[in-house]
Amino acid sequence: IVTGKQVNALGYYPNRAPDDEVVVQGELPHALGQGESVRVRVAETYTDPVGYTTKNGELVWDRTLGRPRNEVTLPEGWMLTETTVPAIISLDEQGRIVCRFTNPRNDEIHVVLKARRRGVTS
Repeated sequence: IVTGKQVNALGYYPNRAPDDEVVVQGELPHALGQGESVRVRVAETYTDPVGYTTKNGELVWDRTLGRPRNEVTLPEGWMLTETTVPAIISLDEQGRIVCRFTNPRNDEIHVVLKARRRGVTS
């Protein structure tokens, strides 16, 4: 991950990126010939401190997801109590709950997850 300014300095992209934007740059296994194309799969991980809130001891995550496949991992020690969108639910290697969402649409899906601390009853 580099800045637009760093990418622009390379001089081989036809369209300039704004200097202060974050840009993802990668290397392909080989140079592409005229008219050739290649499919690139991008995976990203980020935290979302704005999307998570707690209300009355309940963790609420409220966000739209636009990618075709998305994974949301709950913080350690929390159990899922509600999801507004169907998901595949599993545990990661650290025992945290992972919700996998598929978005077949050309726009975003609005997901609200709710969770409670494990071992706490309401």
